[in-house]
Amino acid sequence: MSEPRHAMIFESFDEPGWWLHMVPAAEGDDDRSPLAAETFGPFDSIDIARTFADQTFQNTGFVIPVYEMRSDL
Repeated sequence: MSEPRHAMIFESFDEPGWWLHMVPAAEGDDDRSPLAAETFGPFDSIDIARTFADQTFQNTGFVIPVYEMRSDL
C-alpha cells in the first residue's frame, strides 16, 4: 500500500534543467516530510523527471506536482 510522502518537481534559477525533490522511500514511522527528501536531476523536461520517479521509486502515487518559483518577488 502506498503512503503519502513529499514529492515535487521544480525548475531552479541557479542550475539549468528540472529537478525532482522527493522522499525516496518511506516505511513504517519514517519521516515523509520535505526534511527527509533528496534532490535528483537535472532533467531536460518535467516528463523525463516524472518518468525517472516512476521507474526508480515504488508507489509514487498520482502525478508528481510541479512547483513554480517566481523570480519577480
